[in-house]
Amino acid sequence: MPRSPSNSADASAVPLTSIREEPVADLVSEYCESEIANTTQFSAADLSSSLLDASLGTAVLVGDSLVYQLANRAYCEVVGRNDLLGRRFDEVFPELVDTAVRAALQSVLETGRSGVSSEMPVCLHMDGQDQDRYFTCSITPLRRAAGQVYGVMLIMVDSTEQVLARRATERLNEELRLASRSKDDFLAMLGHELRNPLTPIVTALELMKLKYPEVQQEQVIIRRQVDHLVRLVDDLLDVSKITRGKLELRVETVDLREMLGRAVEMAADLFEKKNQRLKVDVPSMVWRGDPARMAQVVANLLTNASRYTPEGGDVQLRALATAAELIIIVEDNGVGISAALLPDIFELFVQGRRSVDRAEGGLGIGLALVRNLVHLHGGRVWAESNGEGQGSTFTVSLPLQLQGQAGDTALAESRPYVDNRHRRILVVDDNRDAVEALADLLGMHGYHVAIAYDPAQAQEIFARESFDVAILDIALPGMDGYDLALRLRSLDTDGACRLIALSGFGQAHDKLRSKQAGFAEHLVKPVDSQRLLTLLDSL
Repeated sequence: MPRSPSNSADASAVPLTSIREEPVADLVSEYCESEIANTTQFSAADLSSSLLDASLGTAVLVGDSLVYQLANRAYCEVVGRNDLLGRRFDEVFPELVDTAVRAALQSVLETGRSGVSSEMPVCLHMDGQDQDRYFTCSITPLRRAAGQVYGVMLIMVDSTEQVLARRATERLNEELRLASRSKDDFLAMLGHELRNPLTPIVTALELMKLKYPEVQQEQVIIRRQVDHLVRLVDDLLDVSKITRGKLELRVETVDLREMLGRAVEMAADLFEKKNQRLKVDVPSMVWRGDPARMAQVVANLLTNASRYTPEGGDVQLRALATAAELIIIVEDNGVGISAALLPDIFELFVQGRRSVDRAEGGLGIGLALVRNLVHLHGGRVWAESNGEGQGSTFTVSLPLQLQGQAGDTALAESRPYVDNRHRRILVVDDNRDAVEALADLLGMHGYHVAIAYDPAQAQEIFARESFDVAILDIALPGMDGYDLALRLRSLDTDGACRLIALSGFGQAHDKLRSKQAGFAEHLVKPVDSQRLLTLLDSL
């Protein structure tokens, strides 16, 4: 016996799809209209011939008491009852007297206006047990010749399977969304944590260059590998930013040859190591976009080409302009791409399927990053290959005009000499290797440096000494760098000390927060020592 599973049934109209992929509510309404349109009077006899064999569960109830005058087989199966004719609705289903189903029937009877409700929950007693079901219901008034409403026609379609299937899909989508978010958060945190140990390594290399110039070859090897690791970390962070919609372009007008030249420099070591020939054909022209990101795109394509091209192989980098597009092509005569892999070549971690032994290296995120960065520029990228052993061609198509704001003006590479002998700097970082290496580097350039490993120690030192500059790590224990900056500024009564933030995060909102906290500059780890020294000279 049907009864509402809750005191308040949901009678809202929600689009629902039937097996015929038509909205069920529309299907029911059309059916009603086809049966009763242009008819002036109805009785059970008038309707029985067309409704008794109908596939939709249909019943006719008449009078103020809503007495069943007709109920076809489909309706009886839906409600699980056969003893309906001649009985009042409230008598057959007393559990539904105070529910939305009964209220909807009464409303149509009194107002004469049809109503349709989707996904109305009803609890049916079937096969000896209660079952929660969902129905799409259409209720149409039946009128006499003079227009008076004397009854209603109720059509019920069981939509339980569709509702449960949709809810299962929604749950699965939510689980996938949460899993994807967890992956993105992990990549972001991994990239951030990897940047922390890179900072003292880079600084220590600069110290080695100053202290031990005779071991130049070893320094070059270490620096090359560190740069490679930095690029891998940057790729990880960029993928995370893109998937979370947090990567921003810094658009400006750039010289194409200069931009692609930087890309060639980024991949040059790999070509040299494998004794490969790189042919470059780039016209002299300007283009508007993010030069750093597009150099990253082309460098990833060149690196990919080199990895999958044998020693002594050939790679070509070409660019040409049409009336509306800039076309950049990277072509190699390497191992090629199988037809099965080609459609998925720009997906994350697909690279591993190109090589079993992973001899080519990489994380398998470079091409995914290429696709996303190109899309951010409003462009397209695609790959072509005649199969394994036939080489491959990657083509990037970019609009010639890209709207955006010009990027920040870079610091000049050289500045007038500044006497640092009397300048005092406070460095605060809980990474002892990082803070001590940075202090040594600054000391070798004439600065007087004090170090602190936590916010409390930093405040104690700052309160008793005066400093020209304070370099603060943002991710400090107990109190972050933003709060520490506010504390130090309250102690700096004359406002003479300039603050520099060090962070593993460098999005626009991170830099804005640093500015709001009073920092003069926000630097992203690992910090290039020359950039830091140039910045200090400018403060």
